[in-house]
Amino acid sequence: MIAANVIMDGSRLRKTPYYGEVAARKPWNTEAEQVFLLAANNMTEVFITASSATDIYYLIRKHLHNHEEAKKVMVKL
Repeated sequence: MIAANVIMDGSRLRKTPYYGEVAARKPWNTEAEQVFLLAANNMTEVFITASSATDIYYLIRKHLHNHEEAKKVMVKL
């Protein structure tokens, strides 16, 4: 089970009120990317909760300011 913050670390869509968009939350982004690579290469199965999916969608939509683009990103996850 992957937490929503791990997905956001790996997706690099984090924002902070003081610094604007953050490219990566070091050192956690590297570990999050490794989890994604394992899943992409079918070396492990990963799952998220339904509430994490809606939280991630909300954050992506807020970041992109576009419902359709946010849906495209969610499909890729």
